[in-house]
Amino acid sequence: MNLIEKEVTLENDFDSNAIVNLANEHWNGWVNPYLTLEDSRRFLDYRVKNSEGEEVEEAKEEFKEITKKHSFIFNKTKYYYWGGCFIWSYK
Repeated sequence: MNLIEKEVTLENDFDSNAIVNLANEHWNGWVNPYLTLEDSRRFLDYRVKNSEGEEVEEAKEEFKEITKKHSFIFNKTKYYYWGGCFIWSYK
């Protein structure tokens, strides 16, 4: 993987440091970031706070699925893939 460390933002409302694989940098024009578990939890909190009804449960289920299946280790830190469905961009 060709990895870079970058700061990403979701609609300038949620910011995070991330790892991006340049071989899979974008989805539909949006950045495909990998976040640490700590930042993934912050992202979940952000989504729950800004959601209503079924969207809250969807956010929790997606968090469980992503943190269970979509990870890799880089520099002794585990990262989780949050691309492919959110409108991330570089900060």
